Amino acid sequence: MSKSVGYSLWLVPDRSSSIYQGLTSVIAEIADRYSAPIFHPHVTLLGGLIGLSQVVGGTRKLADMIMPLEIQLGDIRSHGTYFQLLFSKVERTEAVMGAYAKAQAIFGAGEGEYFPHLSLAYGDIPEADLDILLDLIPRQPGFSSSVGRKFVVSEIELWRTRGAVEDWRRVTTFPMGKAQAVKSC
Repeated sequence: MSKSVGYSLWLVPDRSSSIYQGLTSVIAEIADRYSAPIFHPHVTLLGGLIGLSQVVGGTRKLADMIMPLEIQLGDIRSHGTYFQLLFSKVERTEAVMGAYAKAQAIFGAGEGEYFPHLSLAYGDIPEADLDILLDLIPRQPGFSSSVGRKFVVSEIELWRTRGAVEDWRRVTTFPMGKAQAVKSC
């Protein structure tokens, strides 16, 4: 088991969309098969943030500064690490990279190069099984409809990502674009 710290900003497909449902299904199937943790499909914009009141204020400011943006899923890969075990690359568009740059500026965090991706599995799956999954997932009904698909993100979700994955909780959601109200969870 691996643990995370602090708070994270997530870009999540609309929860009522078919792409969200398909990705959720793939994540759950892999988790069930390999006793891995289950999590909501998301692209982490920035993580490891500390201090709830500052993070809430900064996230509100960030959400006001950026407009809804499009996410394009790409190839399925693995970096062989717990939190990047299996993922779909996300196209590094101007909107995605711009949102990250603004988040970095607001929070003074996020050193290093940003690698946007949507995780499909966390954990420690044996390499032989990982190779099988890398081949099989693109053909899975829940994912094949998602590959190459675009989805629009219109909110930033603030998550408490302290501890084990099963302990993570959504704190609040901020609609993107100026003068929009906050939805609390």
